[in-house]
Amino acid sequence: MRSPYDAPHGNIYTAAFSAQESSGVAERDIFELKGTTDTRFKLLGFTLAQHTEVAGASESRVSLEVLTGATAAAAGGSTLASLAYNEQARQSTAKVVCVHNSTTVASTVSETLRWAGAWPQHENFEYKPPRHMQIESSLDGQLNVRMSIGSTMLISGTITWQETGKVP
Repeated sequence: MRSPYDAPHGNIYTAAFSAQESSGVAERDIFELKGTTDTRFKLLGFTLAQHTEVAGASESRVSLEVLTGATAAAAGGSTLASLAYNEQARQSTAKVVCVHNSTTVASTVSETLRWAGAWPQHENFEYKPPRHMQIESSLDGQLNVRMSIGSTMLISGTITWQETGKVP
């Protein structure tokens, strides 16, 4: 029997970070996925949690956006290790690079807003669209998860994607 993580059309990977400080800027790219000329990828979902007592957090919301099409990467972030879900992928290296917690945003000139929402700070946030609404990149594409914050927060997050190959 096939595992739910054995995808019929590409390997599934995840990357996570824990208790990273995010502060000081109006917007930042909390996740950035960068593909290669060898593969496209599909965003399967991401989760966010904050660990800081923020005054008025029961009422505060953080703006979240998923964008594609940036031509330049954000700056100041750290590359995360990509971990495979399925057996086949465990024997290969992810082609997509995942960066997190950038201090700037990627190039906004050619970006396309693909999804927008809000994260109530007193709750964990999960973005997990149904299969027909999953956002897919082009070859050598880039996808950014952007958030707007006004105060310092300790944040943990996980992002999951599927590498879908060259053929659409």
